[in-house]
Amino acid sequence: MKKIKKPAKAVFTKRFTPAQLHRRYVLFGLIALGSFVLVLGMVHGYMSLTASLSERAIVRGLRETDEQKLLSAIRAIGRGRSENHLADLCRLLEPGNSLRVREEALRSIAFLRANAGVPALVATLGDPSRSLAEDALKCLQGLAGGDITWETVIDWWDAHRADYAEGAASPVVETPAVPGLEKMLKSDDKYERKEAVERLEKLKHVKARAALETAAADPEPIVRAAAEEALKTIRVNTAD
Repeated sequence: MKKIKKPAKAVFTKRFTPAQLHRRYVLFGLIALGSFVLVLGMVHGYMSLTASLSERAIVRGLRETDEQKLLSAIRAIGRGRSENHLADLCRLLEPGNSLRVREEALRSIAFLRANAGVPALVATLGDPSRSLAEDALKCLQGLAGGDITWETVIDWWDAHRADYAEGAASPVVETPAVPGLEKMLKSDDKYERKEAVERLEKLKHVKARAALETAAADPEPIVRAAAEEALKTIRVNTAD
């Protein structure tokens, strides 16, 4: 028996008018734009939330008495380039804080590369730790001028102190290094006093002379001898 073929299904192709196509394209574009704005808003919200949580963690960490938590907060400031915490870093550079805290604060200040931190770096040149003082000088060279050395830093600061005073994140010292080294000369440890003398000698500046003259009368022979030798290298005045 011969099979009866089923009639083929009619294929209908709907044709759109140019106006209808335009409306569809506009609708598709609006949907795509809306999706992009939604995603952008979600990303922005996530970043804002993350930044807010990070800021809160830093604020809490800076109040911590636990040194590890404090160090974590200091590192977060450097990583996040949080310049609004520069004053906190400058405060943590003060010798009353542990050496680890001072070292970490200096690293974060170096990351920030903010001129407002220059006065704190200048003050740190007189830190009891020779290595930290050397690192502060390197940081100062990178931020304010590579030609700054121990022998030139006092004259450089005399010439530029006013440039960094406005907006400074810490008190502005009058003379680099010398005040801190004078405090070291009052130490009960004769080797610390000798260390201060050696670093005063590196300055080779008339502003270091008074401190060295005091050290030349030290009760310990090794300190007196070092001071007497250092005085031979000190300039009589800044023009010499």
